[in-house]
Amino acid sequence: RTAEILPEGEGDLTMTFSATRYEGQESTNSDVDVETGEVTTGTVQNPDVVLPNLVPEFAYHIGVAEDVEVGGRIVVLGGLMELDVKYRFLGSTGDALQMAIQPAVGYRALGSIEGLSASLPIITTYSLSDTIALNVAPYISYTDFTATDDSFASLNGSWLSAGGSVGVKLQAKTMYFMPQIELSKMIQNLEDSSGSSDSDSTIMMFGVTVGFNEGREMSKLEDMDK
Repeated sequence: RTAEILPEGEGDLTMTFSATRYEGQESTNSDVDVETGEVTTGTVQNPDVVLPNLVPEFAYHIGVAEDVEVGGRIVVLGGLMELDVKYRFLGSTGDALQMAIQPAVGYRALGSIEGLSASLPIITTYSLSDTIALNVAPYISYTDFTATDDSFASLNGSWLSAGGSVGVKLQAKTMYFMPQIELSKMIQNLEDSSGSSDSDSTIMMFGVTVGFNEGREMSKLEDMDK
C-alpha cells in the first residue's frame, strides 16, 4: 500500500507474492448439553502454520482525480474480491510526505462459507528519493461469515483483524517492486446451536509486490510538451 495517487487516467496493475505464518490459535470452546442445559468450556492450543501463496494476488487501480483513485483486487486462494477508493488527505504529487485512507468492501467465499468484508487502512508514504519510498499502513478489517450448508453451521461467525504493514517501494521507469511485512491480530467468534468458539491468533505476512504503471511514459511526454 502507498499513499501516492495515480495521475488521472493512469493505471496500475500489481501482483503480490507472499507467504503467511499463522501463530497457533488458543481456542476457547463452549458446548451446551441439549438435555440438561449445562455449559462446558475447554481450551485447545493449535500448532503454528506457514502457508505460501502459490497464486499471486492481483490488483488494478486507476487515478480519477488529483487526490482520488479507485480499483480492486482479487485474492484467488483466499476467495476474496474487493473494491476500494483511495483518498489522499495530506500532501500532493511530488511531496515527500503523503497520507491517505483506502476504505474497501469485499465478498469472500471459502468452500461452504461466504461473507462480506470491510477494511480501513490509513497509509503514510515518505519518499527518500525519486526511486525509494517508505510506506506504513495500520488498518482494521471485519468479515462476517455464513455457512451455505447446514453441515458447516459451526463456521458461522465473524473475524475481526487489526494490524499494520511496512514496505519499501523501489520505483523504476514503468514498474516497481515493494517488499513488505505485515503483522496483525485476528479474533474469531464462531457460533452455532450447540455452542460457541472464541479464538485469537497472530498473523505475519512476508510479501513482494510487483507493479506495472500504465500511461506513465505518456504522462511524462505530455508534461514535456507543455
